[in-house]
Amino acid sequence: MRIFVAKNAGFCFGVRNAVETAFKTEGKVCTLGELIHNDYVNEKLKQKGITVINDADEYDGGTVIIRSHGVPENVENKLKERGIPYIDATCPFVKKIHNLVARYHAMGYGIVIIGSASHPEVIGIDGRCGENAYIVDNIEDVNALPTDEKLCVVVQTTYSESKYEYLLKSIENRCKTVEKFRTICYTTTDRQSETEELSKKCDGMLVIGSKTSSNTTKLFEIARRNCEKTYFIESIADLVPVINNKHNFKILGVTAGASTPKELIEEVVKQMNDTRNTSEFEKLLAESDKKSADIKAGKIFRECKVISANAEGIIISFGGKKDGFIDKADAELDGIEYNPENYKPGDVIAAMVIENSKKGNESIAFSKKAVDKRNLEDKEAEEIIRDVEVMDTVSRAEKVVLEARLG
Repeated sequence: MRIFVAKNAGFCFGVRNAVETAFKTEGKVCTLGELIHNDYVNEKLKQKGITVINDADEYDGGTVIIRSHGVPENVENKLKERGIPYIDATCPFVKKIHNLVARYHAMGYGIVIIGSASHPEVIGIDGRCGENAYIVDNIEDVNALPTDEKLCVVVQTTYSESKYEYLLKSIENRCKTVEKFRTICYTTTDRQSETEELSKKCDGMLVIGSKTSSNTTKLFEIARRNCEKTYFIESIADLVPVINNKHNFKILGVTAGASTPKELIEEVVKQMNDTRNTSEFEKLLAESDKKSADIKAGKIFRECKVISANAEGIIISFGGKKDGFIDKADAELDGIEYNPENYKPGDVIAAMVIENSKKGNESIAFSKKAVDKRNLEDKEAEEIIRDVEVMDTVSRAEKVVLEARLG
């Protein structure tokens, strides 16, 4: 049996930051709501003495951690008014939506949030526009939207890409004035795309994560469409029925949601790997990485060498049998003018495959702009994290690494 682990499986940036923040904060600590949708991690937090409160009224001392999903504005204001010390660990990409919604609400736009009304992220976003947003999760919700109101449309960061596209198109067909912002986190898009591709190649799939996790549930739905023998598991304890069924998987794919820690993924893979041999495990991971290097849309090549550049675009060598081509429209970020003189032969740049089709049957279409945009978003996220405000004073913090062994 060959085991292939999705490269983007596990903790996303926002979740990792929230968990690390909770573990490194000294003294008495509590989280406002469960920190993430993963029972395994939440149990580790509990073992460290980190408690959960659901409202400021339940506060009985210590530092409060606002989880990665974020909270409504009135909840944060309540903490401030009562002088409760807190650390805002809201995911930077969710913060970006908060700012968008607040700005457009102040400009008189009706706010449309494509997402699940019960999801804490959506509740937090709605709370940034006076809880007056239109929540859209199906076509009936679209049909209930006003047709003559200026609308600003955002989307839950972990929402299904395909469902978002369908609902957005329906909104645009119904409503006159629509300002749209595709706020699905790029890691969500990558994870869903990778699961789609992996599940088509495997005769068995394991999706690891909490069944209360929105993004993990979507991964399961995607995998199950393509692979009949897809299992949704929360820990190695859930592997019993998989093993007892004695499936003779030739190729087993493994993916995990954004709230699933790396050690859980590794434990599951080791359990499924009969050899339990570390070198063999690493070999399989290396082979998985090699497979993922196939030339397909969304794949990023970090060391593309410029062959030449002209008024039409840039020709690059990326290690494949064919050359790559970056059209001038895909070379620079918006607002930056493309200039072929900025690209000299031998220069090394990063670029993303944007089409499987060939340009003139000689080269593959790439985008440098897509990678630059992603790098810019990462930089903005890091700056938000560095500038996070800790209300009141928090004593010296030390980094604590989350470690666990099962079985």
